[in-house]
Amino acid sequence: MLAIALGTYTAPGGARRVVVAAAPGASPAGAGRPAAARLAAALAAGGGLVLDRAVTGTDPRVVAELAPGEGLAVAQAVVAEYVPRARRARAVIARRLEPADLAVPEPNAERAA
Repeated sequence: MLAIALGTYTAPGGARRVVVAAAPGASPAGAGRPAAARLAAALAAGGGLVLDRAVTGTDPRVVAELAPGEGLAVAQAVVAEYVPRARRARAVIARRLEPADLAVPEPNAERAA
């Protein structure tokens, strides 16, 4: 999975969290291309996720699913809207990451709603 951090915040309980854009099927190893360029290409081709997780990498939660073609600009817009709400939230507002979220969809296959 290829992921880059797009924002950080401190939750009301004091826990540090990071919000990342991720492409589950993309390889983190690159051939000289910056990670942001590789992620943008992966998101354009197959979609991805915006995840909220503890800075330690634990407790991943799905903020949004990105459809193919929704790139980094959409992910950044989601983060810009999500982080201020998450800072003030009295309860968790993103759902837990499930194994099915990490499945790589078949080309031209629609994601289940």
